[in-house]
Amino acid sequence: MKKLYTPRQYHLSAEFYGVSEKLLNDRQLIKKILTKAISQAGLHLVKFSDYHHRIFDGKLTKHQGISAVAILEESHAAIYTWPEHGYCSIDILTCGKKSGPDKIKQYIEKRLKPEKVNQTFESKGF
Repeated sequence: MKKLYTPRQYHLSAEFYGVSEKLLNDRQLIKKILTKAISQAGLHLVKFSDYHHRIFDGKLTKHQGISAVAILEESHAAIYTWPEHGYCSIDILTCGKKSGPDKIKQYIEKRLKPEKVNQTFESKGF
């Protein structure tokens, strides 16, 4: 079998603190930010799925937090939000250009304007 690709992957995980609750609970905005970040990084979206979580608040339920996952030609990118804590995490794993995950993170960071960011980055495979 001909080997077309080397299993080299770049994995970036980041946590954003001090983000506006309103931004983190806006499903359409989170989708727009993540898909635009992917495009800006020169990566290729295959499929997008998101879910606006519901919590029970007395007699009513309300939306609180979003899970959004993008399947990429190059692997995946995801964002998870906890609006009530001003917190979100992102997880990006790509093949191809080493700069892809960081470009996605930078775009998201620019739009969400966190007060503090923690991140890890590692190369995987060979």
